[in-house]
Amino acid sequence: MSPAYLDTDTFVQSAAIRGEFKDFYPTQIMYSYEVSAMRTGQRSYLTNGATEFAFDTQNHMQVALNQLEMSMWYAKAQAPTSSAPGSFDGISRLISSNEVVASAVFTGKLLNDLAEEILAWDNTNTTLTVAGNRNMKRIWDAVLKAEFSRQGTPDYVGPVKVRVDRFETSLATFEYLTIPNLKDGELYIIDAADFKLQPVAVTDGFVVGWGEVNRDPAHTNALTRTKGYYWIGTLTVGDERRHGKMTSITTTPGSYSGYL
Repeated sequence: MSPAYLDTDTFVQSAAIRGEFKDFYPTQIMYSYEVSAMRTGQRSYLTNGATEFAFDTQNHMQVALNQLEMSMWYAKAQAPTSSAPGSFDGISRLISSNEVVASAVFTGKLLNDLAEEILAWDNTNTTLTVAGNRNMKRIWDAVLKAEFSRQGTPDYVGPVKVRVDRFETSLATFEYLTIPNLKDGELYIIDAADFKLQPVAVTDGFVVGWGEVNRDPAHTNALTRTKGYYWIGTLTVGDERRHGKMTSITTTPGSYSGYL
């Protein structure tokens, strides 16, 4: 599948009038796999009654979506060339103005201070999403439970850890989103609606959004069927200054004595 763009094609951020410039490079995401039946007579319990092709397609889609999620957060921009489709910057790289290298334990004050920096740019949305992995969610729950207790909020949970999926302060409301693939020691405070995966329409038979390609044995001269998916587009952000990230947060359990 040949690249769909020239070396010079980029998408310039709409917020450039504010003195900020970002290039959104388009990319091609594509993968394919072959499907062949397992050599056994006991298959129905493995496939849950689905056909081989449908069952394998579901499994491969789960793998592909997992990899796409990683690209959305950590991909590095690369301009398209005559031999490669290029890549966009992931969310981690798009956020550059409001970054806190904590090198310390996570606290409610750290969260509030970063929120103040974000809302200084634009306070039209005071409900922010905090994204982190499961281990960071454990630390988040424990630390903010203590924050609630210090503020006099009734606490009837005893020794059971409370889940803090929503945390309200005088500045903003924070809603936690667990993303298992994010790295330990990182939390992202974002306005999720400001990031968009933008599919791009191109010619030569490509579709907008996810496209699908199927090859039967008659086409491949093989004993297996082949299925492929592709997507062409880019990841954009309206204004990266409306977001923030904390890195190098201490994750050692001993550092949260009395919390975890």
